[in-house]
Amino acid sequence: MDNLKSKAEDIGNMAGISIDKQQLLEGQSTALEELNSLTEFQSKALEESRKTRQYFAEYGHRQHEELIQRQQQIQGFHDRLMENSREILSSQESFESKQASMFVVFDRIFALQNTLLLESRMIKAFFVYSILIFVIFMLTSTKQTYNIRPFLYIDLYVILFVEVLIIRLTK
Repeated sequence: MDNLKSKAEDIGNMAGISIDKQQLLEGQSTALEELNSLTEFQSKALEESRKTRQYFAEYGHRQHEELIQRQQQIQGFHDRLMENSREILSSQESFESKQASMFVVFDRIFALQNTLLLESRMIKAFFVYSILIFVIFMLTSTKQTYNIRPFLYIDLYVILFVEVLIIRLTK
């Protein structure tokens, strides 16, 4: 009986150990399922990460290509702007040279005009003073006014001399 009891206890202990091992196996099985689930989740996460990296890489590549195109457009605009600036500068230099030659022509025209004005003033002065000499001669041709004639002529010559000096100085 003792032997049986001992065997029964051994069987009980073995059954307990077996239950413990079965629980352990169930726990390991659950852990293995959880591990498989975790592995599957990690796989999906890695796949999503790979797809995201690939998307960002393609997006970055597209943005880089677009940036290169924009830079080329800007460079083209810059080149056209520089060419237009050169053309404007060339036109401006041409305009300045034409303007300078026009000013030279205007200076010559003004010099000619001043010369003509001087000549016309001289001619007018000659006629006015000739008429004045004649008028003085006529007014002093009588015997009573004959003595004053030289003084009037001297005054007239002095005035003529002053006017000729003024004309020469304003030239």
